[in-house]
Amino acid sequence: MISALQRMYRHFYFRLCDIIDSAALIEGGLIDYSDLEETATAAGIWEGMATYLVIVADYVNLYRGSGMHLPQAVTSSARFGGEKIFYAKEFLRVPILPQSAGLYGSQLGGLLRKGELESSVRLGLLPWLAGAAVVGQKITGSDKGIW
Repeated sequence: MISALQRMYRHFYFRLCDIIDSAALIEGGLIDYSDLEETATAAGIWEGMATYLVIVADYVNLYRGSGMHLPQAVTSSARFGGEKIFYAKEFLRVPILPQSAGLYGSQLGGLLRKGELESSVRLGLLPWLAGAAVVGQKITGSDKGIW
């Protein structure tokens, strides 16, 4: 879940080691998908978690040429797959619009529906922080230390 949070909700890029590590967990049968879905749903990030796993499986399937299979509950919950990932600036990038923005909206909506106002307000700060990060990068020329 930590990798999904970092890649799908914060950094919006994958490192090759993220894919390799996650693929090893999937292929090793080390993921309890029902527990993962329950926990991720409670945290409001199930769609992002499922999308993360589908991206990993798609990437491995594309370059290895053999099947990495995920449960139907995962594939049907994913918002998009590896076809949306692109290479730029030395990383595999997750598109911000509309893909990542959709995940953000889904998570924020889930928190609001559950009445979790404190978490909703905190998550609602993300667009403002992202704007400040863009300004900071333009001024300093570096994206290090912004988040």
